[in-house]
Amino acid sequence: MLIIIDSALYLYFIRGGVTMLVIGRRPGQYVVINDNIIVKVVRSDEGDLRLAIDAPRDIKIIRGELYEREKLQKAL
Repeated sequence: MLIIIDSALYLYFIRGGVTMLVIGRRPGQYVVINDNIIVKVVRSDEGDLRLAIDAPRDIKIIRGELYEREKLQKAL
């Protein structure tokens, strides 16, 4: 199910009881998570997207493909 809350700002995707917020941002814009994590778009060229993430040291940040690999290895 797709719910459009504000087509100019964000979308909510609901699949299997999980909600994902999808926000459109331009280079230089950012989002704040829980007052202590900042995710900023620093460059976007022809589909190439770069993110700068400022978070406390105790927050684990890992690329998606590495996360999936770790998850698969733990399942074996």
